[in-house]
Amino acid sequence: MACLLGHKWDGCKCKKCGKTRDESHTIADGMCVVCYKQFAAMSTFTSEEIVLLGIALGTLSGLLKQQGTDATQCDRLSSLFKSGMADSNNKWLSQEDLQFIKTASAMYLEIIGLQNLSPKEEKLWLGLVDKFGN
Repeated sequence: MACLLGHKWDGCKCKKCGKTRDESHTIADGMCVVCYKQFAAMSTFTSEEIVLLGIALGTLSGLLKQQGTDATQCDRLSSLFKSGMADSNNKWLSQEDLQFIKTASAMYLEIIGLQNLSPKEEKLWLGLVDKFGN
């Protein structure tokens, strides 16, 4: 009731009602100090993996848009990975992001096929699959 006219956000939490949102987190040691949501550092991935994931997510985004499917999350993560080359130590991924990336990676590999990758790309993708626990 306190926020009928709008929330008063302080990062990810409303000062009036205590509701949280999934943005503007204050992250320290992989956890938001306000709402306690867990995050993983993009630095978990090597620079080569970041490039591969940026390409895969960008490709999937284009395919989703061609099918008339919402590609918002794919676009956001693709952009994050493409810009992640600059400073992956200050970029964080939620558990939901990691799950989406895992699913998107599997979809990308299914579409592209390992046989169409160079030996180096194949080795990198297989390493990513192991990292995601597939």
